[in-house]
Amino acid sequence: MPSRELAAGRLINLPDVDAENPPEALGTLAGELDLESVLVDGGDHTGLVAEGTITGSVLRQVDLSGARWGPLTLVDVLLGQVDLSNASWQRVVARRTELRTCRAIGLRLSVELATDLSIVDCRLDYATLHLEKVKGVAAFTGCSFREATISGDLSNVLFLDCDFTDTEFRVTRAAKCDLRTSRLTSARGLLSLRGATISPEQAVSISTLIAAEAGLIVLDVS
Repeated sequence: MPSRELAAGRLINLPDVDAENPPEALGTLAGELDLESVLVDGGDHTGLVAEGTITGSVLRQVDLSGARWGPLTLVDVLLGQVDLSNASWQRVVARRTELRTCRAIGLRLSVELATDLSIVDCRLDYATLHLEKVKGVAAFTGCSFREATISGDLSNVLFLDCDFTDTEFRVTRAAKCDLRTSRLTSARGLLSLRGATISPEQAVSISTLIAAEAGLIVLDVS
């Protein structure tokens, strides 16, 4: 099973599919999803309402903007350059699933269980992301979360080189959450990230924000 090494030597298992040599069988998307070992290549499925399971498959350059999916189970699935803008994915179970260079502005994503979920170089600006439980690792790499809202349990979630400009955190737990390489300087709800790991430089840069959230008044000595 392919894997990738992340920060601090942690590993994430990747989908057991090959983007360069995807399945030969072509699949189509419909309201009842029951896809296994297929390639969905392109197509306009704007606003598609669907539920079901996708296994061992590749979706690339598909327009799913405004789509409403759920409940949804993804196992060994790779989504590349998929447009998820203003889509709603609810009650998602994702095992060995990766999203690469997807446009997900305004996406409403609620994940019940993530096991080896990888999201790479995706735009999640204005998105609403909720994670209920992560088993193993979930990793966001090079993603933009400008003015997004992130809630739920961020335990075992890694944010690598992500942009949290004006992001709001509403987190219940954050044990083993790693934020050390991401930009937090204008994020809100930082006190909810108790248990997360940040760098000394980040601690200095966000100290005023944390003090303000704690109700402290920061003034220079005159």
